[in-house]
Amino acid sequence: MPQSNQSGRTLEYAIVAVIISNHPKDKIELSARLVNNQKKDQVSFLALPEKVRLQHMKYASIVYQWLSDDFRISQKEIVLDRMSDVDAKYGDVTDIRITMDGSNLNLSVKHNHFALKHQRPSTTAIRCGFAPKSKEDLEFRKDLGNITGAFIINSSKDYPDATLFNEIKSQSPTYINKNLYFPVCNLISGFINKYSDRINVVTLFKFLVGDTDFYKVTAFKKQIVIEEFARLQKPTSVTTRLKGDSYIILNFSNGWDISLRLHTASSKIGKNPSLKFDTLLINSDMPSKYINV
Repeated sequence: MPQSNQSGRTLEYAIVAVIISNHPKDKIELSARLVNNQKKDQVSFLALPEKVRLQHMKYASIVYQWLSDDFRISQKEIVLDRMSDVDAKYGDVTDIRITMDGSNLNLSVKHNHFALKHQRPSTTAIRCGFAPKSKEDLEFRKDLGNITGAFIINSSKDYPDATLFNEIKSQSPTYINKNLYFPVCNLISGFINKYSDRINVVTLFKFLVGDTDFYKVTAFKKQIVIEEFARLQKPTSVTTRLKGDSYIILNFSNGWDISLRLHTASSKIGKNPSLKFDTLLINSDMPSKYINV
């Protein structure tokens, strides 16, 4: 499991553990899924260095205090659940769900990074609302395959001994950017602009941001940032522009600007380069809270 994902899960574990230990026993119900996840992640949590465990518990205590101050959960009957990674694939980015007063309070928990998504380029047409295997989806995948295929052929000629991307980069720092990242980003930006009048902008926006109201809780060394992804205004259009060789900027009509940074998902070149985006929110009118640690 990637280190960033593991850190996120152990932080989820700590937050849930603090809620369970502080909440009145007669006012809390635990889902079977949560109990199972807590058991699994306890092993990883206990394997952390003591300093990290203590820091996670400090974060968790601050989060519980925020929940108590802003939502008065300590005074209410709650049902506690932890969602699966499968839910995130379908737009629900919730990690911890607290059900009370007939509604859900959803938390997305991050550790040391603000990323919204880490999506693959190949599903671009589908994320824009086109059906799988539609003409637009097949066209996009073919064009993407032509770019990655050309990169494999040309890089094997230019750097015949290289099996890792870093081996190419050490010899030519801009080669991958110019011959892989930029063509892929240009393809995606061009696709979105080409079909701008047919793209389901709400589908794209919800995929990137999430289709369920939630609070994103991001823990950094000296600060916890809580962002309210709730009651969001839906966009009606989107425009794109390139930034450098490996960035796409999406400007949505509701004032939200999102950055997509393309990079390799594997150190090995292989027969088909593995690519993904780091997706970040760079501008919005979303309410946020900053709590010093």
